[in-house]
Amino acid sequence: MKAYHLPVRVDFKSDSRDFWKRYHEFRRVRQHESRPDDPLRPDELEEKQLMRESAFDIRYRYEFTQDGRLLGWLSGSTSKPGTPGHDSNKHLFWADLYVRPDARRRGIGTSFMALLLELMDAHGCTIVGIGTEDDSGHAFLKWLGAEAKLSGAENRLKLADVDWKMVDRWAIEGPRRSPATRLEIYDGPLPEGMWNDYAPQLSSMLNGSPESGRMRKAADWASGSRPPCSRIFKRSTRMRAGSQPITRVRTHRCWRSTRSLGSSSFVPPPNIRSAATTLPRASHPCRRERAKAL
Repeated sequence: MKAYHLPVRVDFKSDSRDFWKRYHEFRRVRQHESRPDDPLRPDELEEKQLMRESAFDIRYRYEFTQDGRLLGWLSGSTSKPGTPGHDSNKHLFWADLYVRPDARRRGIGTSFMALLLELMDAHGCTIVGIGTEDDSGHAFLKWLGAEAKLSGAENRLKLADVDWKMVDRWAIEGPRRSPATRLEIYDGPLPEGMWNDYAPQLSSMLNGSPESGRMRKAADWASGSRPPCSRIFKRSTRMRAGSQPITRVRTHRCWRSTRSLGSSSFVPPPNIRSAATTLPRASHPCRRERAKAL
């Protein structure tokens, strides 16, 4: 009978190449099941991503192995004391786990749950958030008694099929239909001189986003009781693997102040020329109402 090992915490900086070999084989199995059409991130970039320290979160990673094979993986995080948003989110623990198909129904996922509870107790967390895209994951969470709080959709657009003439028409008509609004594009991190103006507006948009039964409490990126927003953006900028352009739409008001109506990021992966990710950060409630009226 083959012996199972208990989950072991992973130390990326001291682990040998044997670990990385089994980890990369494991993540290929996971991607083949969950997202077979997506390009795989190169091994060296994946390793850099995992070894990067977080300025905002306390992170944990555990592996479950048998005979040199990685069968299950658990990662989790919770906010660091003293960081922005900690006071309102310290009760939350975010987790991700996966068991390879040929190792399921052997108690590996259950063993991760016991470990997860220990980590939550250690930090005083009372709610765990786990996301899933697969039927097996939904079934496991249902078996645990987890309650669905948030659902989302991911859309794919083939750029070769885009009606670019229509896009050009939108670009021409936009300024004429909304002359008080302009589109600002920053190729790279947001300029430091804009942080104090941008941070409270981002908070307003995020807190106004429609979420049913959301677990995360109000975001506040510019509260005087927490580190200044300039420090927040500086930390965030340093954590990035590469430049992520920030697109910003603003409208000018008669009292000479500005309001952000929407924010998003366009992220071209450094290793993949055929794909890019657009992250719709948020839109101001007044902008959503305007869209309904059009």
